[in-house]
Amino acid sequence: MSVTDLGGALGNITRGSGERIDILSLNMCLSSMIEVISEVYRYVGFIVATEADNAPLYVWPSEDVIQRLIENPRVSPRIFTGWILDDYEPCYYEMNTPLSSLFNSLPYPSLHTVVIKTSLSVIDTSGVDKLIKAIDKFSNVLITGINEFKSMITEVRSVVRSFGRWSTKYHILVPVYENWFPLNIFSYSDYIDLYDFVHLLTKDYSRDDGLRNSSVEVMKSLKDVVMGLKKLPGDHSHGISIYFPDSRSQYNKPIWGYNLTLRYEDLGFSENTRWDDLLHIYLLGNSVSIERGVNLK
Repeated sequence: MSVTDLGGALGNITRGSGERIDILSLNMCLSSMIEVISEVYRYVGFIVATEADNAPLYVWPSEDVIQRLIENPRVSPRIFTGWILDDYEPCYYEMNTPLSSLFNSLPYPSLHTVVIKTSLSVIDTSGVDKLIKAIDKFSNVLITGINEFKSMITEVRSVVRSFGRWSTKYHILVPVYENWFPLNIFSYSDYIDLYDFVHLLTKDYSRDDGLRNSSVEVMKSLKDVVMGLKKLPGDHSHGISIYFPDSRSQYNKPIWGYNLTLRYEDLGFSENTRWDDLLHIYLLGNSVSIERGVNLK
């Protein structure tokens, strides 16, 4: 099922009653993305999801939380999502073998083994409309000044908190990657923390008034939408990620080499904002806008 199919299914479920589902819990990896949220937020009140790769077989809410709900069936959805978050324990994963120790001792981060830090977000969908509009405005500012901002974007993209590293970029390497060489240079990292990206771009690399003002609007909207977040200390996750391939060749390239079920340009988020236009312009190196639906593959 694609993310648009999920949105369609939720729409069909809620259309008859005219009421929204209280809570949507997404247990799959990398699901707390603005692109996913954009497809489903009209049909649910709260979303519980993770930006990061999920721990194997780890699901929420736990049996203890469900039992608590049984004992308190009239609890509000907002409070119940807080119970889920309180019960969640973020995890840290890193390969620990003599071979991985050798790679990690080298002074080249791209050759270090992948580190996984999990987190859990609670999204209040009542502010998503405002957030989407803020991202669109922010994207348009970057597009308009792409010649000025491109080097800053490249610098920030290289250090921003990224997600997806439990998956390999290259299908041919899957057996090797899973068992022996989960190295950063081979890992998928095309999702980035939206707040971290906007914050770094404006705080450390730009004094442009238009960019700063639109960035503040995005960050404020994110704080309003992310009602709760559980993460490890020092993790620069802020609750919602966004698609930003680290190279032209990675655009519309699925994880693990599976077939692509849906192009990025065909998502509702892409149709309603200029973020996908920014990706095309930035990755292609153009300084003017291009038509939607152009496939970079």
